[in-house]
Amino acid sequence: RMKIQIALFAYGGVVDEVMDALLAEFQLLGQEGVEVEFTRARDDALISRSRSVIASEFATGDADVLAMVDRDVAWAPGDLLGLARGTIERNAIAAGIYPIRHPVANRAKFNIRFASDDDLAKVKIGEDAWLPVRYASAGFLAISRKAIQRVIAYGRELPGELGVRACATENGVEFFDLFLSFSLCISFTIRRPLLWLYNN
Repeated sequence: RMKIQIALFAYGGVVDEVMDALLAEFQLLGQEGVEVEFTRARDDALISRSRSVIASEFATGDADVLAMVDRDVAWAPGDLLGLARGTIERNAIAAGIYPIRHPVANRAKFNIRFASDDDLAKVKIGEDAWLPVRYASAGFLAISRKAIQRVIAYGRELPGELGVRACATENGVEFFDLFLSFSLCISFTIRRPLLWLYNN
């Protein structure tokens, strides 16, 4: 029986459609016999540290998959479960595609960098596709336990700033700085494009 740890990252409020998506996914996960552990990260404005703390806790917990969702990224029922199953099947890190606002040009662009420029043509809204990418943001991301353990082991071998370092919060919570190193040593896989929500 699969166990998913769902972590919602929301320093401020949560968009209504995200809460609707979570409730629908919880219902579906229950019907599928999937055990769920829910975590809400809300007390730390430094998102890379928040993600690193939760991922480090996940690495020593009992869940099979960590699913990270941001406060403004909604999805259709079953997308999170499909992402989680894909990470276990592929022993990987996977992310859903969604458009993000470009801070300067004020226009949407995707949250990923493809491994090949030709892969962008393979993305079709509403269809599932697993494609390798160089980078994917963590707004809708799933990590298998084996993948996070490989990241930590590999990162601990890298020198200096390239490696994964042991850290602690001001409250003494120990964690690895995983989200500084992800873009250096991980190849991601993407799944179905998602609904992106911008809350004014």
